[in-house]
Amino acid sequence: MTHIVSPSRYKSKKDFKLAVASNPEKVWLDDPDMFNPVSGNVKTVIAQKGSITVTNHPKRSWFACVKRNASGQLIVS
Repeated sequence: MTHIVSPSRYKSKKDFKLAVASNPEKVWLDDPDMFNPVSGNVKTVIAQKGSITVTNHPKRSWFACVKRNASGQLIVS
């Protein structure tokens, strides 16, 4: 399931990427999944889900994949 961020807070994928790089604890993600929702900050969600897809709902003008690299660093692509 795709996680959601506020389009008023992150106007572009670049804004989202910078926010995750600077302070992932303050980037909140909502999970609309009915069966196994995991909402929270990026670090919490990644710890439980592994890698995730994020979009700006309801516009859905950009999508991002968030995961950890081999050294444990968060990567947004």
